[in-house]
Amino acid sequence: MRLLSLGVAAGAAALAASWLVQARLRRRGVRCSALRYALLCWRLRWTDDLIIIADFDRTITTAACGISSHGVIESCASLSAGYRVATTRLLAHYYPIEIDPHLTREQKVPLMQEWYMKAHTLLLNEPLTETMLQHAADAAPIALRNGFVELLLACHARGVPFIVCSAGLGNVVRAVLRTRLPPSVDVDSLPVVSNWVRFEPGGGTICGFTEPLIHMFNKNGPTIKERIGAEQWKRLVGGRGTALLIGDSLGDATMADGMGMARVHRIGLLNEIQPARVAARLHKYRRAFDAVIVGDISMEWIRRMTHL
Repeated sequence: MRLLSLGVAAGAAALAASWLVQARLRRRGVRCSALRYALLCWRLRWTDDLIIIADFDRTITTAACGISSHGVIESCASLSAGYRVATTRLLAHYYPIEIDPHLTREQKVPLMQEWYMKAHTLLLNEPLTETMLQHAADAAPIALRNGFVELLLACHARGVPFIVCSAGLGNVVRAVLRTRLPPSVDVDSLPVVSNWVRFEPGGGTICGFTEPLIHMFNKNGPTIKERIGAEQWKRLVGGRGTALLIGDSLGDATMADGMGMARVHRIGLLNEIQPARVAARLHKYRRAFDAVIVGDISMEWIRRMTHL
């Protein structure tokens, strides 16, 4: 009987401790079980075995700014009004499909491909140049998420590879980071896996895009390794075996699939504040990610958890 009582007491204490941990996490906007949190902290403490792969739009950038890397181009005043109207209509039609919790991945994929192809076709009819793209990035109301700069600088200081994997436009990603990161960061050496606009030589206009198309549901290990290149991948990653993925889309949870990592951990950013919208999407996010940060808030918790 005494052993039974001790067992019940120990179980109650463990349950109470779990509730306390989850309560502290919730105050920081984090949804994660106490066990998963403990495992994340334990497994991510070896920074010499770690690589970080992060999405760009609404992950490295804030959701509140309301503009994506494609949106930076679409805001360019030098492009036609008809282009801006057409792309705004595409966003209004397809973005709700992307985040619809009732549609399956298989249902979304062809529609996302359709969206990107239409958007790229529209842009090919515009006289976009690299100079115009940089000016658009400079002027756009796009903002980096709080805590991102500190996380990136900590990665550089500790030698942790940081890879950006975006279904947006790589040229815009680089242009935005170039003017918003400290001068000490060599943006051109930061690996960015994305869709890239190709321009005619000598400062010419847009002439195409890199292939194959990357959208939010086909970002994965083989794509990342192919775009970075075998030699650079070997130099960048070496024998590291732990990947931490950070993203705001369910598709971001698969960025390390097929990469050959021994351990993959996932942090999802659910950029919602309305309780009904959080409730509608949180279940799928908790299934896809080890921890979910609810709301458009800082990356500081991620940096602390990784001991960077």
